[in-house]
Amino acid sequence: MNPTLNAFRGRASEMLRSEAGSALRKRRSVDVETAFGNIKRNLGFTRFTLRGLEKVELEWRLVATGHNIRKPFLAESRKAGAGAPA
Repeated sequence: MNPTLNAFRGRASEMLRSEAGSALRKRRSVDVETAFGNIKRNLGFTRFTLRGLEKVELEWRLVATGHNIRKPFLAESRKAGAGAPA
């Protein structure tokens, strides 16, 4: 048993159970996890193809830009009654 680790776990648990922690958890599920799930599932992005931090950052920016461009496009297609493209 590691007493320092147990202390950190206890503090994290207390913070998560607080009202502020609960609000953050609820927001995270909507804000962050949905975007990553959409990128992985719908855009098929599961691995970086480039190597090196600078190249990976560039590749991620391109993927995130594609995700952000796709959102208003899908919203407009639904308004027009065209349905969501595959």
